[in-house]
Amino acid sequence: MSIEAVADFTKRLTEDASLQEELRAAVGDKEGMEASQAVADLGSKHGYSFTAEEAQQVRDYVVANESGELSEEQLEAVAGGGPIGRAIGAWVGDKLGDAVSSLFKKW
Repeated sequence: MSIEAVADFTKRLTEDASLQEELRAAVGDKEGMEASQAVADLGSKHGYSFTAEEAQQVRDYVVANESGELSEEQLEAVAGGGPIGRAIGAWVGDKLGDAVSSLFKKW
C-alpha cells in the first residue's frame, strides 16, 4: 500500500478512457472517504494496492494543486521530496488531463 500506487493508478487513469468510466461508475454519488474507498477497491481490482486514506490524500493534493491552494504541509512535501511530491509531482497539473481532473473534483 502506498501513495506511489495511487499515483501509478491515477497516471493510468489519464491514459485509459474505459478505466475513467469504471471510476465514474464506482464512485457514483459517493463522497469523501466512501468515494475514496471505491477508488481503492477499483485500484485493487486492477492490481494496485493502496488504502482509501492514501487515495484521499492524493485527491486532496491534486485538487489543492490545481486551485493553487496547497497547504504548508503539501508545499513542503513537494519542495522536500516527500512521498506525495515524489510520486505525483512530475505529472500532476496539466499532464493530469481534464477528464481525470474532473473525476478528482467530483470525488
